Parts: sequence; C-alpha cells; structure tokens
Amino acid sequence: MKRIIELNPDEIHIPDRIRKDFDRQALNRLKESIEQLGQLQPIGVIERKVGGKNYVLVFGHRRLLALKELGLKVKAVVLDAPISVLDEKIMEFVENAVREDFSPAEKAVAVKLLHEKLTDERKNWSVEKTARILGLTRQYVSDLIRIGKAVQDGTIGEKEQKSASMTRLRQLTSYKERIQVLKEEVKKQVITPKNYQFFCMDSFRIPVLKPEWKGEFDLFLTDPPYGINVVEKSHIDRTHTKFDDNKDKMTTEFCAEILKLADFLLSDRGILIVFCSIEQFMSYRFLANEFGFEYHYPKPLIWINKSTGIPYNKYCPSSCYEFMFFAKRNPDTEIYNINPPDWFNIKTIPSGQRNHPTEKPEELFFVLLQNFALPSFKVIDPFCGTGGSIRACMSHGLPRAVGVDNEQDFITKAKELLAKKLPKEVSK
Repeated sequence: MKRIIELNPDEIHIPDRIRKDFDRQALNRLKESIEQLGQLQPIGVIERKVGGKNYVLVFGHRRLLALKELGLKVKAVVLDAPISVLDEKIMEFVENAVREDFSPAEKAVAVKLLHEKLTDERKNWSVEKTARILGLTRQYVSDLIRIGKAVQDGTIGEKEQKSASMTRLRQLTSYKERIQVLKEEVKKQVITPKNYQFFCMDSFRIPVLKPEWKGEFDLFLTDPPYGINVVEKSHIDRTHTKFDDNKDKMTTEFCAEILKLADFLLSDRGILIVFCSIEQFMSYRFLANEFGFEYHYPKPLIWINKSTGIPYNKYCPSSCYEFMFFAKRNPDTEIYNINPPDWFNIKTIPSGQRNHPTEKPEELFFVLLQNFALPSFKVIDPFCGTGGSIRACMSHGLPRAVGVDNEQDFITKAKELLAKKLPKEVSK
C-alpha cells in the first residue's frame, strides 16, 4: 500500500532528469498557487539511499523545486513496489507529457532516450511497443525519435529547439535527414562501377545456384506470372510457346515462394514491388510478415495502362489497370520520393510490338525507380523477360541490376536490347 508522508526537500535525491530547464515565470506562478492553496498533489518518491539521502524523486520535480524555494516541507507518495530506473523515466515522461510541460523538442529527446533504454533492456523491442506504453501512435513516436536524434546531434539549433512547433520540427528533420541520406547515396553511386547482367536459370533455384547473392539487393522489382494464359491471345512470335503462365501461379503457395526468394535476396533495407493479380495481392498481404516484410500499406500500387481496355466478353468491363504489391523489410527505410503516388498512368506496349507476351513498358519501370530507388540501390528482377526493368535501371544510373529468366530466347533478346542502349555496359 502506498504511503503519503511529509519530507524535507533536502532529504530527496534528484536524479538526472529528461527536462533540464524550467520556465522561471511558470515556476513563480506555481509558488504563488502553493502559497495560497497549499500543495494539492503529492510528488512521487521511492525509498532508496543515494548520496546520503534516503529518497529518490520519481515525479513532481517542479513542485519539489517550488516547495524548496518556499522553505516548506513536501508531501510525497512513497512508491513501495520495486521500480527500475527505466520505469522511473517512463513515469517522468508520462507526467510531463500529459501536462504539456515538455516542449516538442524536449518531448522528442525524451521519447528517443526511453526507446533506446527499452530496446537495450527488453528483447525484441520495437517502436510500436514504445508507442503502446506511452499511449501514442507508432508514426508519432517514429517522428519523435527522428527529431530527438536531430536535437542531440545539433542538427536543430538551440533557437528552434525552444520555439519550433512539432510540425516545424518534422519538416526540419525530414528535409535535413533526407538531404544527408541522398548525399551519402550519391557518394556510393559515384564510386560504384555500373554492372548490369542477365542470367538464364530457374529463379526459384537462385539460393542454390547463386548463394553469394544472399542479402545483396535493395529492390526486388519483378513481374511474375499471374495465372492468365496470354500467349494464345498475343501477337508475339509463336516460337515462344514455352512461356508458362498457368493457373498454378494463382496459388498462395506460389506467392509464398516469391516472398521466400525476396527474403533471401534482399538486404536489411530491402523494398519489394511485385506485379500481381488481385488474388495474389491478398496472399502477399497476409504472408508478408511471415517472410520478414513490414506490410503497412493497405492498398496495392496501380498501373493504369490504357484508357479503354479489351473486355473479356461484351458483358464485362474492360481491363485498364494492373496491381503491384509493395512492402519493405524495414518500415523506416528511405525511398527516393518522400510521398510517391500509389498509381502510375503509363501506356502499355501494343501487343504487336512486344518482345514478350506480358512485356511492361520500360517507362513504367523507370517511373517506379524514380519514386522508390535510392541512388545506390542494387536491383534484381527474377522474372525479367526481355529486360525492360534492367534497361530502366541503366537509364536511372543505378550501380547494379540483375535480370533472371528461365527462357533462353528472352535472355538473348534482353542482352541484345541492352547492348543497343549501352554496348559497353553489357556483361557477356
């Protein structure tokens, strides 16, 4: 049971606090209130000997200072349950945050320090868990951690620390941090030789055939089969009858294999963009976490590919768009465009001009790279067909891009098309 006692302020040890400075006028107003009405709320202490004092302050720092300056004893509730230093910091933060004693910058530093302590002391801790115990949203806590880092490393000046609103601090840190990230990415890009390659192999055997590729790539951008037989409707040369797009590709098991492959190939900052059917999208959505991807965007990306599509029959709407599934290895991974759209309006390639039954326009891949690929990203397309995605990587200036397909005719054509664009860059 908690005890409320009266203590001499000098009996209480004040540990290092999140808040270092107090507004003098606000402290004077509190002193006036205490003189007139008395101490309305007790402070919180724990019974622990530190520096010759028997009690340690947990919360109520400002009240303690006011009472000490008034020469009065302080009412204190003695918290009798064992309390860790970390729990003390959490209680201090919650008290100040609720009363809005913290400035936005101070609150950011406090949240950052608390999250770091929680991460150090508790296994498998996350930003989401920190948000939960503080009663804040995950995005808000993520912003506060970023701002707190900027305050501590001096990126945000003292004047802005004292006066800037939360909105302003968000703008300052996201912009400054982003510029720094892009500068570092460009440095990496400049010193990295360009390398574009094609391989003919079964993509699902990559972990066996190319074990050195584990974790090498930053963007998994691909257009695997959807389970729609397009060969018989295509005007492509009929020698490409080996193209496999059967109904087996609609299964959850197939989507799991794609995610398993992406999990093998992608780095810790990896991003996944996969063209898919609506059935596949739902499978990817529910399987993503199982394979190490943070799925936090509830809708597909959409490619609007024509203004009037070809209907399946005269009683159905015409098809004018395709879906893409988007996910990240880490939700905090930067992307090139801070707020990219979730739809892209690029005309499709007329079927008579395609080199592959389901060939996507190179322009579409280029726009996706413009929005999602940082300058140093390495890209892999394990279902590259005739290599439009790899040519787009070359146009975007990315340091490395690898295309894989199990049909030799497509790989041969991909190499030819890339050679025409940049002959010296083609790996034999």
